[in-house]
Amino acid sequence: MTGVVLLAGALLSVVGSSPPAFAATIAQCNGINNDGDGVECDVTITNEWNMETSTGSSTVVTRVCIGAAGVDFGAGDCTVTTEENLADVTTVVDQCNGTANGGGSNLRCSVTMTNTIIGTGTPNAPSVNQCNDAFDSLPLPAGSLCDPVEATTDATIAQCNNSMNGGTQVSMQCTVGVSSVSTAMPVTVDQCNGSVEGGGSLLECSTQITTLFVPVDEGDDGTGGDSGSGGSDSDLSDSDVSTLAATGALPLHDTLGALALLLVIGGGALLAARHREARRLEG
Repeated sequence: MTGVVLLAGALLSVVGSSPPAFAATIAQCNGINNDGDGVECDVTITNEWNMETSTGSSTVVTRVCIGAAGVDFGAGDCTVTTEENLADVTTVVDQCNGTANGGGSNLRCSVTMTNTIIGTGTPNAPSVNQCNDAFDSLPLPAGSLCDPVEATTDATIAQCNNSMNGGTQVSMQCTVGVSSVSTAMPVTVDQCNGSVEGGGSLLECSTQITTLFVPVDEGDDGTGGDSGSGGSDSDLSDSDVSTLAATGALPLHDTLGALALLLVIGGGALLAARHREARRLEG
């Protein structure tokens, strides 16, 4: 898909660097199962965004499991959905908010996002708003974890806020893994907020975002061609011409220029053959 996008950008001379204007959102497991059950909700997102053509795509896999608290879920308790969204990147996750507020509930939610951005840039660490007004405003009891504890306004990742305040709780594990983001493709995660407020409950919530930059054309040396001589990718070498003359076949070139030249040569050969046949008939 990347090659098609880059080729379209080259043909149409489209130049753009704006972040996605119409990004998709995943919203699931909000305001459900407030009667002491167990809930597990996960989302895995793979995005690709082309800064030059302002086009992108995504693949999203979601998993939702609902059943009794404190037991391992079986296949019949879970629904796994895979969605390929070829029109947009998926940059917003809203899940597990206002959920599992009954006493003795278990709530486990996770977000894993990988963003590949075609273009030039530098990833940065995401801002975080986590574990504020939670667990009776901290400190956490033994066996619990909140890493990091931050309170950034309008943060990229906001999770485990206003949660676990229902008296004696079992455990809260809220983490942000080693992550990176970019303003070239802004993303947000909002999960596990206002949740698990009943006593004797458990909350586990995690997010990890990875952002990678890939040059528009890794083979371009900036001189107009791969060879560094200033030539075009569509130029044919002497050996290519010799091969064509000897075998009638052209080595594979992943450029429109080579294909176009092949069509021209083939068309010329066809016209010449027709001309010779017409002269033979006339004779």
